[in-house]
Amino acid sequence: MDNKLPPQNIEAEEAILGGILLDPAAIARIVDVLEADAFYVHAHRVIYRAMVTLHSQSQPTDLMFVATYLQDHHHLEAIGGMAKLTQLLDRTISAVNIDRFAALVIEKYKRRQFVADLRELESMSLDPSIPWDEVKKVADSKLTAAIADTSTAKGLKPISEFLPVAFQELEGGSSPGVPTGLGYLDQCLGGGIRPGKLIVIAGRPSMGKTFVGQFFSRLMAQKSAVAMFSMEMDALSIVRRFWAAEARIPQAQLTANAVPIDKSDDLVASAERLSTLPIYIDDTPGSCVTVQHIESQCHSLCRQHGSLGLIVVDYLQLIGDQGSDNRSGELGRYSSALKSLSKIFGCPVIALSQLNRGVEARNNKRPLMSDIRNSGAIEQDADVIIMLYRDEYYNPDTPDSGILELIIAKNRDGKSGVTAKVLFDPSMGTLKNLTSYAL
Repeated sequence: MDNKLPPQNIEAEEAILGGILLDPAAIARIVDVLEADAFYVHAHRVIYRAMVTLHSQSQPTDLMFVATYLQDHHHLEAIGGMAKLTQLLDRTISAVNIDRFAALVIEKYKRRQFVADLRELESMSLDPSIPWDEVKKVADSKLTAAIADTSTAKGLKPISEFLPVAFQELEGGSSPGVPTGLGYLDQCLGGGIRPGKLIVIAGRPSMGKTFVGQFFSRLMAQKSAVAMFSMEMDALSIVRRFWAAEARIPQAQLTANAVPIDKSDDLVASAERLSTLPIYIDDTPGSCVTVQHIESQCHSLCRQHGSLGLIVVDYLQLIGDQGSDNRSGELGRYSSALKSLSKIFGCPVIALSQLNRGVEARNNKRPLMSDIRNSGAIEQDADVIIMLYRDEYYNPDTPDSGILELIIAKNRDGKSGVTAKVLFDPSMGTLKNLTSYAL
């Protein structure tokens, strides 16, 4: 029989409570991150709840006030009386390390919760009456929640804490964004693609949305792992597109398995280069995809690589139930959740988006932000919206053949209402800088 105690740190719990009794101001440093349930000892939970209540009422949390509160609510005797509080106070030298003690207690609490989750999953797995799909769903939810970093709730902080960081970035002179190599686009985006931003790339079919998403993926994969969720194309088709761009051969040749013999060496070399890039592809059908699924997969990838460089969703309107009665509201929830993911993982999230057919009825077929299908909250949640347009698709004789227009319809941190033109070869999916512009 296993007689091991659940994970706990009694000394740290006592140090926290004693520190608050000794220095009532110390509770303000931990009250937002440490909950009473995190304490292993029941008496400690009762005492801490009393302290939190007093603090919320702007009352001191010293020995007299805590003892009086516990006595008035008939808890003093149950926690060990005045002797228990005095013992906590006598064992404490200062509250200077209360933050570290709180972190220890929280860690042990999370371990206890994890053990409880595992036991529940074991019980469900052994019960043949519970469908396997239900077991997997509960497992995914619980394990993701257990491993997720919940420290994103940062709370209010004075501006003085952020100014030194801003000064360091200014003195360093480096851009917070990752340059794309597309001159004017980088200028408009403030140096390139920035972490923590939701970037929507929208266009009609055949405008190059997937190619642009893959261009950014190859770029970001030079530095960190990239997660691609493709609900439109299967993984093998995506790989062929990456391969064609890397080898600079027409994609149609790869698809037809008809690559000229003299390109064999290029194919092998480009495949070797691609295989070293940390690009991960999930081609689960859109009807089976939820934001929770995306987050779970990203947490797994983040644990493997330590961080994420980019999340790509291709494309937004294919997520979930397309027959929903309130599709606009549903897509709004998805865009809001993707925005949250950019904050959670500290990386850009690129969401490709389809446009309404209304574009085709206009003389000028360059898209507008209002053309985004079921736009709703998408326009509000996105930090950057880039609309794609190729004039040669509509006008074969155009002088702008081979040019892709990146129309920046929204840019929260920079210039909007401008267009960056790039060279685009749809046969290979390559994007190149056309020229440098001056803003």
